[in-house]
Amino acid sequence: MRHPAHRVDALRQGVSSWLRIGQDLILLGVAIVLLMAGLVVVYDAVNELLNAIAARNIAEAIFTIAENALLALILAELVHTLLVTLGGASLSAEPFLIIAIVAILRKMLLTTVLTPKASETQGLISPLVAELFALGLLILVLGGALALLRRRPAQG
Repeated sequence: MRHPAHRVDALRQGVSSWLRIGQDLILLGVAIVLLMAGLVVVYDAVNELLNAIAARNIAEAIFTIAENALLALILAELVHTLLVTLGGASLSAEPFLIIAIVAILRKMLLTTVLTPKASETQGLISPLVAELFALGLLILVLGGALALLRRRPAQG
């Protein structure tokens, strides 16, 4: 007869194995959904670009095209991060910093294009300029962190 501690260990290992399989299936499902969404975004951007070229109004469509390209880049980085996790490697901060920088750039693009042009500023600095300045500083900080991570010697 086996000792009860051996049965508990065997049960724990079996449950852990099934949980890892479940986690991998979820990660794979999320990666597939994000990949499909990225492909739709890229298709939309290419379609928008071709329509703009045909209509000769690229200047009007460039915002939508750039926004879609940045969104596709964010989705691609997320899929890459999920694939790294599925491969068993440990996560690093680098992909998340890249995603954050791209998301902030996208926010800056949205802010500058969608904000109505105000003829008067309230005070010394308008809220739009203050927001863009803060976002720019955040990009510099995240870019510095990314540079420091890339200069760090590899561990192991």
